[in-house]
Amino acid sequence: MTTQKQKIATHPKLHDRQGDLTKQWYVSYTYRNSVTKKMETFKVYEKINTYTTVAERIAEGKRVIKNLWRKLQGGWSPFANQDKKAVYADVTVTDVTKRGKKPNAQKPLDYTIKQYLSVYLIEKKPTLRKSSYQTYKSKINIFCQWLDKQDLALLPINELTVDHAALFIATLKHKSTTTQKAYINDLKTVFNHFKNEKKLISINIFEHIIKPKVKKTPQKPFNPAQRHELKKYFGENHPQIFLLVQLIFYTLIRPNEARLLLISDIDTEEGTITMRAEISKNKKTQIVALPNELKKTLLEWKIYDYPANYYLLGKGGTPANKHWGRETLIKKHNGELRNLGYPLCYSLYSWKHTGAKSLAKIAKNIKAVQLQCRHASLDQTDQYLRDLGINDFTEELQNNYPPI
Repeated sequence: MTTQKQKIATHPKLHDRQGDLTKQWYVSYTYRNSVTKKMETFKVYEKINTYTTVAERIAEGKRVIKNLWRKLQGGWSPFANQDKKAVYADVTVTDVTKRGKKPNAQKPLDYTIKQYLSVYLIEKKPTLRKSSYQTYKSKINIFCQWLDKQDLALLPINELTVDHAALFIATLKHKSTTTQKAYINDLKTVFNHFKNEKKLISINIFEHIIKPKVKKTPQKPFNPAQRHELKKYFGENHPQIFLLVQLIFYTLIRPNEARLLLISDIDTEEGTITMRAEISKNKKTQIVALPNELKKTLLEWKIYDYPANYYLLGKGGTPANKHWGRETLIKKHNGELRNLGYPLCYSLYSWKHTGAKSLAKIAKNIKAVQLQCRHASLDQTDQYLRDLGINDFTEELQNNYPPI
């Protein structure tokens, strides 16, 4: 037997997309997976893309590389439960192995379900948003805890059954129907990966689990009187929340997208707002129109007195280099609605419905609404407006219906 040194990490490098600031820059490196024995690629974005000049992004990329390499040299590993002693690990190789033949590779189905779930998280982390990754991680951890209690954690992945999946979901009965449905959907996605991409199983055990019916409270648009009351209230008492309200009403963007808008995303001269792929729900970079009323408000806020890489809805109530948490402004807005006596059918999202309904009434055709909503098709927009009680014939029927 001889022992050879095998590299388990490569030096990080910056991908500057040939200086193109419209693309996502990132730092990449590879690290050897202790389960699969293969080098896995990791991408690190951090704050690189919040900078708006080539020089700034290069400087930030160098900082990321320096810190990352220091961590790797210190024994840090991106893998859970990884040996963290050194950047190189000893690998034992049999002397008599034939040339070109790999030494005793572990068969894939020798891995346990817990190992596969761990590898899934590692492989998917670079492609998922931070919030999505945390969601999958949380649900997989709960599932693994249940597997441990049932003495199923060491089973090969292809020995789990639909009955096992049903028993696990049954333990979630104390949670809301929305949460139960989310567990089924997310774990079905994970096991689809094992079935369709990895070819490890023939049946997705979560595929046919009956989902509980979710009772949702429909979010209603505000009527003119409510809009007038809330405009006055938020305008006088909560200026930043009122700015958020206007962003949603006029551009039909989502609250979380508005939270992450940068000053550089706003072009008052062209009358547009760029929805960057990394903040957009559909992960596409798209443009929405900037109506004159909102443009006037933004100029009154003197947004261009702040650095281009500042968040429009910054912490502290003004543009800043730090943004609020995902739920902070939503909870503040909805809390004020409850204080004013508004029921649960009204929320921050009601402003999107209110804006869409208002736009649909003055737009010459449905295409304008589709573009501002960033819907994939006119059918999607048509259904959305119908859900809000709007269709192309409503006013015509009300005003011009012939007498009997």
